Amino acid sequence: MKKADTEKHGGKTWVALLAILFLIIAQGCEPSRAGLPPSVNDGTDPGPYWMPVPTSVRVYPSTRFIKESGRAILEARFELYDEMGDPVKYVGAFQIELYSVDEALGNTPRRLLYTWNTRLVSLDQQREHYDPITRGYLFRLGVDDLRIAKQTTLLKVAFTPVDRPRLEAEAEVRSDW
Repeated sequence: MKKADTEKHGGKTWVALLAILFLIIAQGCEPSRAGLPPSVNDGTDPGPYWMPVPTSVRVYPSTRFIKESGRAILEARFELYDEMGDPVKYVGAFQIELYSVDEALGNTPRRLLYTWNTRLVSLDQQREHYDPITRGYLFRLGVDDLRIAKQTTLLKVAFTPVDRPRLEAEAEVRSDW
């Protein structure tokens, strides 16, 4: 074999080796799908993957009545927690009930005063109610009678997540004015 033929074939060998090396590197750069959930999951079988979903709801301590333009507003704040105790956002519906309380009977609920129902199923609804500072939900709820805001009341909240059991919490609400 002539020297020119060796160099010619050697050049092709280098090109072939570089092409193989490029393919190996390209394969290594692609993200591995091993161990990841399938791209389509109907939610009925989460498999071995942990997903942050709400397991409890809490009435945030700063829930209170405020007075705005001579009108009472209930600023109701709620937090959803996952099983690790961390706040989470989630799709679902809030049912909020306000009860009058009979202090003579040990602060037992006496009469249902208001019920508010709010669905959080769209991105806009989440943006409207989720507060990234407190990592909870804020609902500004109008109250017709200022006298209600001056008495002790009981706030009950139920959150029904999509495809999950209903979560409930309650807390007394007082006014500072």
